[in-house]
Amino acid sequence: MKNKRIISVLVIILLMVSLLIIKAEYASLIYRDSTYGMPALVAKGGIENLYLGSSMFRQGLDIESIENHQGDSYILAYNGNQPISELIELEYLISNNVKIKNLYVDMYAYSMTAVPDISDDKLFLETDISTKYRLWQSIEDKSLRKLWSVCVSANNDMILTAPIVNPILNSQFRSGGALTVTGGLDGDACGKLVPPVDTDIINEEQKKAVGDIVTLCKENDIEVVFIETPKSQVVMRDLNYRSIMESYRELLDDHGVQYISSEDYKFDYDNSYNFIDAIHLSYQGRVNFSENLLICDKLAQ
Repeated sequence: MKNKRIISVLVIILLMVSLLIIKAEYASLIYRDSTYGMPALVAKGGIENLYLGSSMFRQGLDIESIENHQGDSYILAYNGNQPISELIELEYLISNNVKIKNLYVDMYAYSMTAVPDISDDKLFLETDISTKYRLWQSIEDKSLRKLWSVCVSANNDMILTAPIVNPILNSQFRSGGALTVTGGLDGDACGKLVPPVDTDIINEEQKKAVGDIVTLCKENDIEVVFIETPKSQVVMRDLNYRSIMESYRELLDDHGVQYISSEDYKFDYDNSYNFIDAIHLSYQGRVNFSENLLICDKLAQ
């Protein structure tokens, strides 16, 4: 009787481990026909213009304007995406034979000050086991709670509800770009905004990752340009933000890389309706920004 219980427990453990391995390696296949994310881009096999970044790009770039101007384009954006995770994402795409001609990287200042972490669990849904391991290696928090989240609990709801949720999500994106329309702030709300970060200390691991992105692009004949999206006036005038951006520009200058910063395009920072918070653009804001960005002479035409 005791042996039967042991065998039953072992079978259950083996089954659970097998399910976790299957989930880790193959769950991304559910999203190969999506209108967003890495699985769909891998299935596509190549892209002329890839915009890689955080919610700054998802909220700040209008895919319709981009496609009208540049043609074959794709926005790959994850919440809180940092240079370290962007490097791993780019490596994943290249290792899966995705051909990229022009890469535009989110020049998000605050990600340069962040402790390495993964803010968007979808990264663990859309990649294979080896890439998940690389993502896990890159983060600072390696607690058991975080490990449980990464390996067991993360994204289970998205997998189980995929037949219902996927059609809804797919209608909200095109080529990775958000189609949702968000209104902006009124004047009073805009006046109450504060910068979300109060430091200008650059994280050395993030700094190294930027250089590694540049090197990887050179090795694979990818033209790379970094892009700063507009932030609200309270951020643009903040001394910490300006200090980070100065360091960021110096870093890119050292690597001989082109970048498009706020000095290179026109944008109405005083119009509160262009923003939904201190750092994200509204629908009106992203259209206005995208139209001005796309005529910038530093952007590939």
